[in-house]
Amino acid sequence: HLVAVSGANFAIVSAFVLWGMQFIFRRTNYRLLATAVALAAFIALVRPSPSVLRAAAMAAVLLAAHASRRGRDSLPALGFAIAAVVLLDPFQARDPGFALSVAATAGILLFAPKLEIYLSEKFGHEKLAQVIAIPLSATIMCTPIILAISGLFSLVSIPANVLAGPVVAPITIVGFVAAIISPIFPGVSHILLLLIKPLAIFI
Repeated sequence: HLVAVSGANFAIVSAFVLWGMQFIFRRTNYRLLATAVALAAFIALVRPSPSVLRAAAMAAVLLAAHASRRGRDSLPALGFAIAAVVLLDPFQARDPGFALSVAATAGILLFAPKLEIYLSEKFGHEKLAQVIAIPLSATIMCTPIILAISGLFSLVSIPANVLAGPVVAPITIVGFVAAIISPIFPGVSHILLLLIKPLAIFI
C-alpha cells in the first residue's frame, strides 16, 4: 500500500503545507487555497489516474474532518466524494480499491475517535492510542471486503502500520519536496533522497 499513491500520502502532504502556510498567511482561506494548489501539484506529479483522484477525494474528506475536529460531520463530505468519483468514472464502482478506500476512510471517521479514547483510558498513553486506533479502525471496516475478495483474514496490517507509520510522513514530505525542486536543484534533491533512504530501507 505504501508504494501506491494513497489517501494517506495526500493527507500528509496537505497537512504539511497547511502547517507551513500558517507562517506565511494569517487568514485561513489563503492557507486552504495554498493547500489546494499543493494538492493539485501532487496530483500532476503522480499523474491523475482514477486511483489518484479517488485518493485525493478521500484525503480531502479526512483533512476536513481533522480541521473541524468533528469527524461525524465529515460523513456527508465522504458521501459527496464517493458520488463525485463515481460520476466522473462509473467503473470505479466495480473497483475493489475504491471499496477499500471508502471503507477505510469511513472507519477512520466513525471508529478512530472512539477507539482512541477507549485505548487512551485503558492504557494511559494518548499518543500510542492514536497510532493504534487509526489502522485498527480502518481494518475493522475493510475486513469484510478483504474476506470477500481473497477469503483470507489477518491482523498483521495493524502492527505493520504502527511500525511503518512514524517514517511514512518524512518519506512522503521530503520525497515530494525533492521531486518539486529536482529540475532546479538536482544536487539538493539527491541529498534529500539520501537522507530518507534509511527510512525507506526500514519499511
